[in-house]
Amino acid sequence: MSFIIAVHVKEGMVLAGDSRTTYTQTAKSGDVTTIKIGTHTTDTTNKVFLCPNNIGIATCGDASLDGVPITGYIESFIREHINQDTDIINVPQMLINYFHTTPKVPDTNFLVVGYRLENDIPSQQIFWLNVKDESISPIDTTFQGQDGMERHKHYRK
Repeated sequence: MSFIIAVHVKEGMVLAGDSRTTYTQTAKSGDVTTIKIGTHTTDTTNKVFLCPNNIGIATCGDASLDGVPITGYIESFIREHINQDTDIINVPQMLINYFHTTPKVPDTNFLVVGYRLENDIPSQQIFWLNVKDESISPIDTTFQGQDGMERHKHYRK
């Protein structure tokens, strides 16, 4: 289980997450199948990433692709696809496109946060997305201190 959160107020945004990784382990012995859910593996997994252009990315869901930690994939995505000129509006679809080229498409969620200049005024942007479903949900940041998830616009590719 992961815990990621984006908090926004007029003065800024905070993106945070836990660092614990757990997994489900299935073992079969003869006719008996044992499933261990929530087996703890580490307390040092990166789930929050700072990108160029002050874009933040947090992840939860599938934490590995064929046994390889998703952290490495996210770090490669950041190095190869995000620079100082990257518009935050494009990052959610870029993440979906990137993970649809990996050996296995993960059932992974992301929060993407940052600022976009509109008429020389920075505006807060927050997106929730799921790679497997190819869904992107912009989060309404108009009202600080209220649940933006209730008012978000949801669309699928």
